[in-house]
Amino acid sequence: MLVRRGFYRELGGFDERYPHAHMEDLDFQTRARATAPAETFSRNAVVDHPPRRLAGGRTLGATHYGEVIFSRIHGTPLSFRAMVRRIAGTRWRAIRRHPRSGDTLRALASLVLEVVHVARHWREWRQRAEAITESR
Repeated sequence: MLVRRGFYRELGGFDERYPHAHMEDLDFQTRARATAPAETFSRNAVVDHPPRRLAGGRTLGATHYGEVIFSRIHGTPLSFRAMVRRIAGTRWRAIRRHPRSGDTLRALASLVLEVVHVARHWREWRQRAEAITESR
């Protein structure tokens, strides 16, 4: 997504309430589309996301706090069950697409740690998200 600098500033840039690099870009996109819904799709645009190993399960788990914040800010429903289903489904599909190796076992262990982290912090995240969104 490309926007003019003035429009970026008008919207206040990325919301600093997101503690991890996760969901702050979707939040900005949601605010931008609500303010100026006209957009143009460029078939010639190229985005390069070089392959890299994912962070470990606890680190990945922590990023999901951003989804709780996003849900609270934008009033989108988010249940613990739906989040875990999406996480597990996404990771499981990625695991199945690749040949079995030592990375497969690491990915499965990471998936378990990620879900456990979300489960352990779910209530706390909801309370914190409520507090930070009401303080604005």
